[in-house]
Amino acid sequence: MIVAPPLNASAHCADRAQASLRAAIRAAEQLLADTVDEVNPDTPPRTLLDCTGQYRAQLAALVAACRSHAD
Repeated sequence: MIVAPPLNASAHCADRAQASLRAAIRAAEQLLADTVDEVNPDTPPRTLLDCTGQYRAQLAALVAACRSHAD
């Protein structure tokens, strides 16, 4: 009979936090890439407002992931 070693909950949480941080960074990088042409001096105010909302959401996700990783 093979017995699995006990699950190290601390390591599992650290792995999840690391994965969460990587995902948040990838999403933020993708948003920057997707909006690189949208934000310029000729951008209409409504588009800038939309981009601001997206940037805030990604920044909040990145901060949450960083906090989770730091704990």
